[in-house]
Amino acid sequence: MPIDTTKRLIHITTRENKKVKHNVNRLWQIIHTAQSSHEILDQLHPWGDTINLKFNNFWAYLLVIIAFGLFIIGLILHPYLNHFFFFALVIFFIIWAYIIFESNQPVEEVIYFLEQRMMQLKYNLYFGQIPPFLPTGSSLVLFISQLRQKFPVLSQGNAKNEIVRFAHSTWYVNNSPHNIIFIQYHYANEISITDQHLEKHKILEKHEHLWGAIVFETSTLCFAASNRSHQTLSPYTSSWKSTDIYLNQSLHIFGLNQQSLARTISPGITLKLTDLFQDYRADLVYHPHENTLCFLTEKNIFKINQQQHKIQDISKLRGHLRTLNMPDLEKFKEKLSAFIS
Repeated sequence: MPIDTTKRLIHITTRENKKVKHNVNRLWQIIHTAQSSHEILDQLHPWGDTINLKFNNFWAYLLVIIAFGLFIIGLILHPYLNHFFFFALVIFFIIWAYIIFESNQPVEEVIYFLEQRMMQLKYNLYFGQIPPFLPTGSSLVLFISQLRQKFPVLSQGNAKNEIVRFAHSTWYVNNSPHNIIFIQYHYANEISITDQHLEKHKILEKHEHLWGAIVFETSTLCFAASNRSHQTLSPYTSSWKSTDIYLNQSLHIFGLNQQSLARTISPGITLKLTDLFQDYRADLVYHPHENTLCFLTEKNIFKINQQQHKIQDISKLRGHLRTLNMPDLEKFKEKLSAFIS
């Protein structure tokens, strides 16, 4: 009978959606318990249950279609029908559809956090957490403020300066540990003109994003270098001219004074700078008193290379996570590690 068939279809749809919710809950458990990227992949296969990650909203869509059909019928036959009854019926079906509709947001959310956890474990990245090697009790606001104080290159904007995303990690270069803070830095410069009444009017606000890293436990070298701008990078105000003509044309080097630069910019440093900057438009600044450097580039090192777009089951999710990588971060690490080695 049609009624029995309908009941059975509703029951099947409800059961399918409950299994999707169960799968989402299992994925959250994996996020909280997995200790390595391989462990995440291992827990996804074999799954041992229904692998579906797509909610079935057939009945919700059908109710909307019915409501729309009733609305059209009401418009056509309005002289002969009870307007209030048809309007109430349309509203009833729409509300019913809204109640039983299952949003795909929980699935998208758990996949997003699985991606972040996968990248965290694979690349040893800890996003949004104050690095443990900083003094105990540091607040997030104080932490970001201290970074900007250490490196004025993080204050390039006259209208806005903010670190919108950061992560900490540890690199081992020649078996020596280096604490790293990766950052995404956003700044804005406001351009204004003054009218005849000496009143300023903003005509443009230019926004820029830079990505890079602050590296600790480096050599204390008092200089800065840039191929983004010829302007000096604070606190270095003295320009250096190398005997290498190509280097002079492609890179601007600054220091405290000429004597300091002459001692620091050796042929070995020159070769390393050439290799580091050949793939980046960037700014490099050493802290003048601490063994720390800041390297900012226009390339998004946080970009995740994704091959899978529509993920509707656990099998596709596993394949998606298995192929996730951050090639720009890998290259960034290779280049910067070679420079500080």
